[in-house]
Amino acid sequence: IDFARAYGALGWALSKVIKRKDIPPIYTMFNEGMEAPAGHESLPLEKFVKKRAEVIKEVLRVRERHNDNVITSLEETLRQMQMTARIVDSVRGSARRSYWKVLVSVILSLGTPAYMLHRLMQLAADNINRKAAESAAQAAAAALAAESKHRWRFFRRHVEPEPILEGADE
Repeated sequence: IDFARAYGALGWALSKVIKRKDIPPIYTMFNEGMEAPAGHESLPLEKFVKKRAEVIKEVLRVRERHNDNVITSLEETLRQMQMTARIVDSVRGSARRSYWKVLVSVILSLGTPAYMLHRLMQLAADNINRKAAESAAQAAAAALAAESKHRWRFFRRHVEPEPILEGADE
């Protein structure tokens, strides 16, 4: 009965410490040299000896199991890295497509109005230049006309001969 209580208490304590659903196997055994004297054996020790041999065999295989665990862990890490690389590549491709869409949208939304504004400014500048040229031509024509009118008066007063009256010669 004490053995069963100790086994149960150990299983309960391990379940509180280990965060897995199942607890690891508990090997029931004894230490060599602790056997009861001959003739006083009350437990079937053959099964305990067998379990003790299994535990010793597993302890001696620790190095091999460690290497297996390292390889398994490396394989799992490589699979996770490959999955992460695929996800990053997919996200990068999606971001690249979105970047180009945004770039084209920006170019079209800013480039077209900028071109139209440039064209409008060219037309306005041409119109202003034409009006300025027309104004300058009108001003020049007016100045020329005023000057010419003034010269014509001067010419008429000083250079023009007196009008000849008809019938005065006769």
